[in-house]
Amino acid sequence: MKNVRLIVTDMDGSFVIDKERICPENIEAVAAAREAGILVCACTARLWPMARGQVREAGFNELTVVSNGGAIVDNRDGTVIERSLIPEEDVERMIRMGMAHEANVGLYTHGLLPYLPADMQGPSPYDNYRKRWSTWRRELCTPAARCENVDQMMIMGGFETELVEMMSDKPLQWTEEEQAYLSRFSTTGVSDRVIFFLNPGVDKADGVRRLAARYGIPREQVMTIGDNANDVAMLEWAGFSAVVGNATREAKAAADIVVADNDKGGAAEAIYRVLEAKK
Repeated sequence: MKNVRLIVTDMDGSFVIDKERICPENIEAVAAAREAGILVCACTARLWPMARGQVREAGFNELTVVSNGGAIVDNRDGTVIERSLIPEEDVERMIRMGMAHEANVGLYTHGLLPYLPADMQGPSPYDNYRKRWSTWRRELCTPAARCENVDQMMIMGGFETELVEMMSDKPLQWTEEEQAYLSRFSTTGVSDRVIFFLNPGVDKADGVRRLAARYGIPREQVMTIGDNANDVAMLEWAGFSAVVGNATREAKAAADIVVADNDKGGAAEAIYRVLEAKK
C-alpha cells in the first residue's frame, strides 16, 4: 500500500451517497492525497454529464473513466480523450432484444441518454430519474430523450453508443441464441435486473488500466475503491483494493480490505490508510 501513486474510486455507493451527497471527509481526503503527490480519479458507470458535477466537487485529478470503462474524459472541459463505441448494428439488435424481454433500454452517449420505455403507456425508471432531477443541482441533470420506437432511438444515439443499459422489474433471462450473441460483449451490472453491455474487453478494469497507462503508473501502484458487482473487475486488477462496508458480498471477496460504509466516510478511510502507509 505504501507504493500507491494512483487511487481510483467508484462513485455511487462508494464515494457518493444517494447519487448526490458526498461526505466532507471524502473531499478532504482527496485534497490530502493530492497534496501528498498521489493522483485520485473516479471510475463510474455514469455517463459524463451525470458525473461531472460531483467529479469537480470532489476535487479529483483531471481524467475520469465513465460509462463503466466506455470512455475517458478530461473533467476540466469535458473533452473525450478516448472512447469505445459499440457498432450501430449491434446497438440496434440489443435494443430489440431488450424490448422483446420487456426491459427499459438506455443508450449512454457522451452527452445524451436516449431511452425506450418497456411500457410505452407508463413511466420508466428513466422518467422517475427525471422527476428527481428537478430537486438536484443543475450539474447532475443528464440530457435525456424519451423515444417512441427503435428507429428514433437509433437516430438519437445509436451511432455513438458507449454502453447499452437494460433495466427490468424481473430477472433478464435470454434464449440460447441470444446468450450466444451477447457473450461476445463485455457484460456487467449491479443485479440481474440492471445489465450493462459494452464492447468486448471493455469494463472498469480496462478503463482503470488505460487511465493508469496515461499517467505512466504501473498496476502495482494503483489502488481501487468500490462497492458493487461492476467494480469487481477493477478491484481484482489493481495492486491494492478496498471496498466500503456497504459493499456486496461479491465485491468484498474481491478486495484486500473493508472500510467504513460510504455514508460514514469509508472512501476517506481507505485514502488515509494509503497516506499512513507512506509515513
